[in-house]
Amino acid sequence: INHSNPLGTKGKLARNYAMFIKAMWCDREGVYSPDLIKSAVSSINPMFSGYAQHDSQEFFSFLIDGIHEDLNRVEKKPYVASIESSGRTDQEVATESWLGHIKRNQSIITDLMTGQYKSK
Repeated sequence: INHSNPLGTKGKLARNYAMFIKAMWCDREGVYSPDLIKSAVSSINPMFSGYAQHDSQEFFSFLIDGIHEDLNRVEKKPYVASIESSGRTDQEVATESWLGHIKRNQSIITDLMTGQYKSK
């Protein structure tokens, strides 16, 4: 857990998510309430406090991004300049962009869930 990442939650989301997954897969109970995750997310982002209906994509995005930042192996994120195509091929620009991205983002979330898209 990257406790020094100012974009993370000092491990709070990662730990609560791990406890949730462990309980779901290891406990003998048939039902498990995700209260730990809900309270952790609510304490970090008040938008999700209470029991009003929220956008599930926003919740999932916030949760996954928080877990990524908690588990980011990059201790000190370097500055990465914006990439300009300047007449280069899409492949060259994509490669340079990806290399810049992974200079700042290296976690299990990045490994499993991050990629690039190309619009046509």
